[in-house]
Amino acid sequence: MCTPAHTRFALALLALQPACFSEPEPIDDDGGDTVVMCVQAPCTATDASPTTSGPEPTTTTDASTGAVDSGDSTAAAGSSSDDEGSTETAPSCGNGVIDQPSEMCDSTPGCLDDCTFESYDCNPLGDAGCMDGLRCGAVDVPSETFSCMLPGKGGVGSPCSGVPNNDGDCDAGLTCLFNFSTPLCDAGNCCVEYCDVTDDASRCSGGAVCRPFFAGPMFQGLEHLGFCGDR
Repeated sequence: MCTPAHTRFALALLALQPACFSEPEPIDDDGGDTVVMCVQAPCTATDASPTTSGPEPTTTTDASTGAVDSGDSTAAAGSSSDDEGSTETAPSCGNGVIDQPSEMCDSTPGCLDDCTFESYDCNPLGDAGCMDGLRCGAVDVPSETFSCMLPGKGGVGSPCSGVPNNDGDCDAGLTCLFNFSTPLCDAGNCCVEYCDVTDDASRCSGGAVCRPFFAGPMFQGLEHLGFCGDR
C-alpha cells in the first residue's frame, strides 16, 4: 500500500516503483486532494524476445512393420529400393519337349531353332502354329501340305468331301479319309482322328489303331503323324 501524498509527490513515487506494480488508481480523499492507490502485483519473468516456431513434425510408427514415418514426403522419395529382381520363365524351346500349342516341334529332325517346322506350316497334332479359332489340317495329302483353316462341322465318322481342302469338312484334330483306310467309314470318305504313332497315350475310337499317315514322308518333322485306321 503506497503512502498518501500530494498528486505530484505520488507520481514521483510511482516513477521509482518497480515495474511489477499495477497501474495507479487515483482516488479522492476528504480534503479534496487527489491521492494514488497502487496495488502490488505478482512479478512474472518473461522473455523479452520470444521465438516462434512452427508445429513440430509428427512421427508415426507402423505397427505391422515397425517402420517410422517422419511425415516428410521428400524423405520417402528415392529411399525405396527395388524388390528382388523379377524372374522370367526360361524359354522352353530347345528342351526337347513339344509344348502345345506354342511349339510345333522341339529339337527334332526338320525342326528349326524357334521350334517351328522347316517344311510344314503347322502341326495337326494340337494345331500349333495356328491362331485361336483355326485348326491345322491337310490341304493336299500327296504333297504333304498342311495349313491353318476354319474347323469343319464333321465329327468322327461324319462324311467329308475332301475339297477344296482335304480336311476342310472335319473338326479340329480330324482328317478326311477314304472308307477303305479305316473301319470308321461306312462308305465314301469320313472324318477320323489324327494320332501319334509313337505315343502310347494316343487313342483311336471304334476299335481303330494308329497307322502312319504318310507311306513315305518327303519331309522331316511329321514322321510320327498317324491316323486312326483299320484294326
